[in-house]
Amino acid sequence: MTPQHALSLEAMADLSLEDALLLLEVTRTLGSLDDLDSQLDALLQLITRATQAERATLFVNDPCTQELFSRSSLGGLRREI
Repeated sequence: MTPQHALSLEAMADLSLEDALLLLEVTRTLGSLDDLDSQLDALLQLITRATQAERATLFVNDPCTQELFSRSSLGGLRREI
């Protein structure tokens, strides 16, 4: 077992039941969806619910231009920033 793997097991052992259930829900939800856009939208929904946020935006880095752009958003405008 590598030290990095052992650290992740240690971190998982410290999860609360609520956090473990959320992680399981994220894994199941994302695993059941076929395309990236659906997965990102579902992830934002889970994150906003877990953090009790009204809105969320997922930004992606374009490695060629080193610019961030909004890939998916929830609760606000659906335009690229």
